[in-house]
Amino acid sequence: MTNAFVTVTDARRAAALIAHYSVANVEGCNLILKEANDEQRVTNLIQAILDVYQTIVPLLHTELGVTAIRGCIATLAMREEEER
Repeated sequence: MTNAFVTVTDARRAAALIAHYSVANVEGCNLILKEANDEQRVTNLIQAILDVYQTIVPLLHTELGVTAIRGCIATLAMREEEER
């Protein structure tokens, strides 16, 4: 059983995992996941990722956030067309 609280280390791992994922760095993602697993902190890592999500979501409700979301949708739509 993991500890039920998120530490600074868990938050660092969450940020690092998100950063690695954002540039498709599979090796970096695996390193972070292994580190959390070795310390029996995978659940805490997930909690930390959700904390980041909870912090970011309100920012997405701003004009800049909505613009960013629309840009993502447009990019995904173009990729979808290319795959057909």
